[in-house]
Amino acid sequence: MKPLTQTDKLILSTLIIILVGITGWVVWPMFQGKQPTNTNTVVSQNENSNTANTNISNINTVTQSNVCKDPARLSDIGGSVYPVSQKYAHTGWIGQVFTADDCGLRRLEEIFGGLDGKYGWGSTLWLKSNPSSGLLRVLMELGYTCKDQNANSNQCQEWSLAKEIIIRDLLKLKPFVEEMKDDDCVLCG
Repeated sequence: MKPLTQTDKLILSTLIIILVGITGWVVWPMFQGKQPTNTNTVVSQNENSNTANTNISNINTVTQSNVCKDPARLSDIGGSVYPVSQKYAHTGWIGQVFTADDCGLRRLEEIFGGLDGKYGWGSTLWLKSNPSSGLLRVLMELGYTCKDQNANSNQCQEWSLAKEIIIRDLLKLKPFVEEMKDDDCVLCG
């Protein structure tokens, strides 16, 4: 047998490294109970702010279905913050409600006490543009008010709700999530 050349050794060692890497990528998550494929987000309170601004941060790489099972994390101020599905990541606070609803009644009951539970953090919504007539109707029905008191409501892009609301009612906003740019809590600290 002919001895291996330096190039042959380099190719062989590269192939071994690739095989070990692929094996680790496939085998290691099986021991962890998670398959790395997607990124979940959670919302945490920004402690360096006088307002209740939120920041969305990546917590780990697990399948999106784990947002229905993962436990809450503690926010910077000690509150429970539940995982938010990627499609609601831009609405972190009410995104927790929308995600729990997508997961089913059991998760909604676990986190918020079900459809008749109460969401007590209040809400500020920033819209991408003027609200559609359907969103405007729901905002008014739920008791949201335009932050700019001089603005015409159909041209208002920042809305606030400073009271407790029933989860069933808050879910009326879910069909309009694509119109939302961001949200924040009002009564959260």
